[in-house]
Amino acid sequence: MVSSCSSTDELRGRIEGAEYDMVLVESSVALQRLIAETAPEEVLQLTLAEVEKRHIQRVLASTGGNKTRAARTLGIDTKTLYNKLKSYKTSESMARKRLANSASMTVI
Repeated sequence: MVSSCSSTDELRGRIEGAEYDMVLVESSVALQRLIAETAPEEVLQLTLAEVEKRHIQRVLASTGGNKTRAARTLGIDTKTLYNKLKSYKTSESMARKRLANSASMTVI
């Protein structure tokens, strides 16, 4: 059975609902943004942790920020998602502090 999808949301719903074993997709700008924001060569250089973080952010964006639905889509517990998001904020905060400290040390 061949069927076309009119939107990425419809495609996502069909994939998540396991309505089809295989989905053929024509290239589109919206779908490319959904899949990855960087070139394939750059994605291969990312750490697994960064790939996971970006995937979680994309899934969270696709659910309109609904963490319960995002966790369900990701196949993880909601508490696990909250912990991951908290760790991302903590690591970003630490990176900003390091950057600020190094900038203040170089200005003499």
